[in-house]
Amino acid sequence: MPHPDVIVSSQPFWFRDGWITTWIRHISPRSSSQTDKMPSKKTQDAPETIGKLARDFTAKLSELEQTNLEDLAQSFSHLCSDGARFDIAADRFLDFADRLAQAGMFSAFEFDEETLNSKTSIAALAQGLRGVRATRCGPIENAVADLSDAIRSPLLSPEARSFFRLHKTMTEEELGLTEFAKINYEILAAEDTLYAKQACYWRSYLAYGSEGRFREVLQTLCMIPASTGSCLDIRKFLLQGDVYRVNARFDEAEKAYTQALHYAKQSEARGLEGRALTQLAETLCWIRPQAGRHIAHKAIERTRQDGNKIDEFRAHTALAIANTGTKPALVVEQSLQTAERLCKASGTRTGKGRLLTGLVFHAAHTKDRKMLTANLAQSERMANALGDTDFWGDIFRTWADTTRGSISSSQAEPQWLDSREHTMQRWRQVLHTRQNYRAD
Repeated sequence: MPHPDVIVSSQPFWFRDGWITTWIRHISPRSSSQTDKMPSKKTQDAPETIGKLARDFTAKLSELEQTNLEDLAQSFSHLCSDGARFDIAADRFLDFADRLAQAGMFSAFEFDEETLNSKTSIAALAQGLRGVRATRCGPIENAVADLSDAIRSPLLSPEARSFFRLHKTMTEEELGLTEFAKINYEILAAEDTLYAKQACYWRSYLAYGSEGRFREVLQTLCMIPASTGSCLDIRKFLLQGDVYRVNARFDEAEKAYTQALHYAKQSEARGLEGRALTQLAETLCWIRPQAGRHIAHKAIERTRQDGNKIDEFRAHTALAIANTGTKPALVVEQSLQTAERLCKASGTRTGKGRLLTGLVFHAAHTKDRKMLTANLAQSERMANALGDTDFWGDIFRTWADTTRGSISSSQAEPQWLDSREHTMQRWRQVLHTRQNYRAD
């Protein structure tokens, strides 16, 4: 005789046992099989029944703490919906939310209107998590509003508000509010919370992306406590790869990204797998365009499934760079147009700098001086407006064989891992090699 729960096998994993099927029959008849006998309203509303089921549900949450990420992502919104019906404290779901956010699995943070409007702490949590998702999936303006509301909510604990402060700071970073982001990361890193190590990591990411302090970043990453195979360790490999890639030390960057990809697959951290693929494509596109094209297509597929517009547009930009000089110009321009559309849809401001990388390389390869000059000027304006160290501008000017224009007094020289001369020589060779490219 088949197991009686076979009728609900299409539901997420945690629905498929005898306990949860019984619970569905009592509390959530809309999710149960149409062949199940519906309980009477009297049974559903009995306080002692509700109390027992709530206690059983809380116990079930404890059992789910070791659940793998993929199953947790599929079930998370259901868990929150049912937790709202029982008015379970949001903190019981906070560790699950943090695991999913660190893994970049933002599709888990889609909630129904009933949950969002339930006037419970779960509703406040769900609104904040909707903002976490919008930071990567867009529009980012919605992320600011949702995260701000969650931080102010009296229904959430200080720990939950610290979680959302961390993610609101990430949103500020994407909006180019780097000075605010630096201060807030430093405050969070100094606090005695579960998110201090993450804040320390993201402050290092800003030191790389905004300040060009490459040598310091590598030293700081060694000081962040390791936990083998954790999402934070995966991100450390990703940031190491970023530093090596910008310094045109592509072999070391490829190694770091490959390690990140390995651990992301091993951990079933689907979002981080997409990020690792994207950044691996951003490396290979410069030195092995055919391999870069292959990885970029995989990254596009993965990030599109997750709805992560920021990583998807970066993958399209990498594809454009891989196609520059190896495919017709029209193909390159189509990829750049797609990347620009996704960048606008996400609402990120810092992402425009990444898009310029593809535009400048294409203009330099085709020797389009007008386009090259225009994009160089835009790069300098962006760096001045954001107060960033314009290390990509140094690379662009190397390709264009020009000198730097006026810079902001707040900008510092990048900490190249080697001398500036050797680093620029490697970037100059990237362009020369592509201009002399011959397909096999």
